Amino acid sequence: MLQNSSCSFVSSFKFISLLLCVFVLVTFIWLSTFQSSPILANENALVDDDETDDIESDDVRTNNRRRLTCVFPKVDPFDPVIVKTLIDHAKHPSLRCNGSLPEMVYLNGSQLVVNLTAAGEHQSGNITCGYQEVVMNYEKDKSHLNPLQTFTDFKNLPPSTEFIRTVCHGDGGKIAAVDYFALFPKRDNEDEMLKLLAKKRVAEFSPQETLNVLMVGIDGVPRHQFMRSMNKTYPWLMKGGNSIDLVKYTQIGKNTFPNYLPLLSGILEDEIKSWWTHEDFVDALDLIWEDFSKAGYRTLFTEDWTTIGGYHYQRRGFMKPPTAHFSRPIGLEIDKDENIRKGGWSCMNSRKEASFHLDYIKQFFNKYRNEPLYAMAFLAKLTHGDMSAAWLLDQLMFDFYEELQNTGILNNTLLITFSDHGPRQSCVDHTFNGMVERRNPYAILTFPPWFLRKYPNVRKNLKTNSLRLTTHFDVHATLQELIYFQSKKPSPLRKRSHGISLFQKIPSDRTCEDIPIPKEYCLCGQRGMDEVDSNTVLYQILLNTSLKAINSKISGAPCAQLRLEKALQVVQIILPEEAFESRDKLAMFRVRLQTLPGHAQFEATVLANNVRQNSSMEEIAKSRIEAGQIIDRLNLYKGQADCMDDPILRPFCFCKNLLEDEN
Repeated sequence: MLQNSSCSFVSSFKFISLLLCVFVLVTFIWLSTFQSSPILANENALVDDDETDDIESDDVRTNNRRRLTCVFPKVDPFDPVIVKTLIDHAKHPSLRCNGSLPEMVYLNGSQLVVNLTAAGEHQSGNITCGYQEVVMNYEKDKSHLNPLQTFTDFKNLPPSTEFIRTVCHGDGGKIAAVDYFALFPKRDNEDEMLKLLAKKRVAEFSPQETLNVLMVGIDGVPRHQFMRSMNKTYPWLMKGGNSIDLVKYTQIGKNTFPNYLPLLSGILEDEIKSWWTHEDFVDALDLIWEDFSKAGYRTLFTEDWTTIGGYHYQRRGFMKPPTAHFSRPIGLEIDKDENIRKGGWSCMNSRKEASFHLDYIKQFFNKYRNEPLYAMAFLAKLTHGDMSAAWLLDQLMFDFYEELQNTGILNNTLLITFSDHGPRQSCVDHTFNGMVERRNPYAILTFPPWFLRKYPNVRKNLKTNSLRLTTHFDVHATLQELIYFQSKKPSPLRKRSHGISLFQKIPSDRTCEDIPIPKEYCLCGQRGMDEVDSNTVLYQILLNTSLKAINSKISGAPCAQLRLEKALQVVQIILPEEAFESRDKLAMFRVRLQTLPGHAQFEATVLANNVRQNSSMEEIAKSRIEAGQIIDRLNLYKGQADCMDDPILRPFCFCKNLLEDEN
C-alpha cells in the first residue's frame, strides 16, 4: 500500500519516487521491529501535539525587540540511530532474581511465621529459625545485628521492633534461608505529637486541602529514556489528563547531591559552601520533609543503594534519622549480606530489591491511612551506570502504581515520578540527542482527578507550566505551597530565593539565568552541533583551555598534573541568532577529552565571548575564550583518587603516589 501510494505520484519522477518509497518502507519496518523492544515505550502515548512545536507562542517583545525565551532543542526520542545504539549496548537483558535460598519465613502483621511446607521440602534436615533486630549508630553510620532469637512455628515481635533479619539453619548449622523485614514500631509520644501538630496546622492556617505526597525517583534517567523504557508506566501516568509531564525540566548539578539540594532544600550547592562541608552532617540543610513533619505529616525516606546514597556518598550523612521512618539501617545490613544476592546483585533472594522498598512504602500508606503522609523512594542500583536498564523497573512500578490506585491511596495523594539528573555517561553521549538527554531528567506530577476539577485555575497553570522552563527548585516550591494550600494566613515556611510553585503560572520569558541554571546545563535555544575542524587553531585552543581548567581544580593537591592523551569530541553548539544579540554575545563549545595518567575522560563547556553569529573560526579563536565552572568526569575513577578527601575534587585527581604503577 505504501508503494502504490507513493510510486504513482508523478510518472516523470517515477525512479525518485520509487527510491523514496523503499526508504519509507524500510524505515517503517525497522521502527516496527524495535517497537516491541523492552527499551521502547508506545510512541503513540507519548506527548501532546504542543510538545512537537519548535517555538511556542510565548515569545515576549520588549521595546520592539524580542526577548530570548527558552525554546528547547527539538530532538526525536525515537530517532532510529539512538534506539539501535541503546539496544545494541543494553547491559541488562533481564533480571530474573532466581535466588537459591527459599523464603521460609513470612510476616503476618507483627508476627513472624515459619512456612512449614517450605521448611519441610528443604534438603537440610531439621530447620531452626530465628531473627535478629537491626540496630543503628547514626553518628558513625554503622549498623549491626542484635543476638539471634530462635523460634519454632511463629514469633510475636515486640511493638518497638522496626527492622529485622531472619535466618533459618539446617543440620550442621548450614544457612537454609535468609530474609529481611521492615515494620512500623509503636511510638506513643511521636504519634501524639504528630496529631497535635496536624491540629495546629488546621487551626492556625485553615489550608483548603491536605494531600499526601509520594515521590518515586530513579537515578540518572532522562525524560526521553523514561518514555522509551517504561512501556506500561509512562502511558499509565499520562492517561486521563491527571498528570503533567514537565517537558523542559532541567537539572541544576552534575550528580545526585547538587540536584537533591534544590529539590529537597530549595538551595544551590554554592550557597552552602561558606558554612557547610562534606565532613558535616547533612541534618542542617533544611530538608523538605522537616516542613512536612512540623505540619503534622508522618514521613518516610528509603533508598535502595546505601553506598551511593545522595546524602552519604563521600559525605557524612545524618546525625539522626531524617524522617520518622528511614530504611538506611536495614539497607546497610542488606548490602553486607551476600546470602541474599545469589539471584543477582540487585536482588533479594527471588525478588528485585526495588520491590522491597516499594512494598515498604505501600505498607506505610496502608498502616497510616488516616494521617497526612509524605514518603520518598529513590532507586539507583539498576540505572546508575546504565539508563537503558530502567525498563527492568517498568512492570514493578506499573503494578505498584496500579495497586495504590485500586486501593484508593492515590485518591488523596500527589504522586511525583522523577529523576535527579540525566545519565552521567551513556553510549549516545556523542550525539546531539545524547547531549540533550544528559541535561533533561523527567518529572511527572500526578494529581487526584477531583483536585484538578475543584481547582480549575491550578489545573490551567499546571498545563501551561508543563511547557515552560522548570527545575527541581519549582517542585520544591510546589511542595511548600501544598503544605499550606490556599491557607487563610501566609505560610510560615521560609520562602526560598529560587523556584516558582507549579500552582502559579511560570513566566513565558523565563531564562536559565533567572532560575539559575548553569550555562553548562542550559538547553534553551540549542539547535544542534557542528564538529570543529581539528586542523584549526581554535580546535587546539579549546582543548588547551579545557585541560587548563581541569588542572586548575587540583593545583596544589596531592594529585598529578594531567596531560592530553587524545581529543574525543570538539563541537560547536548551534545557537539562535538572538544569542548573538544578547549582552554576552556567546559562542558555545563542548569539548570531550581523555587525559594521562589514568585515561580519565572529561567534558567541558567552553565559551567564546563577544562574537558574531557569522564569525569565522579564526575570528572566534582571537576572542576571549574560557571554560565553564562545571566540568564533568565521564568515566569511573575508583582507586585513582584515594588521596583526595574532597568529593568535589576527587573526579579530577590521579594520586601522585600511583605514578610509578602507571609508568
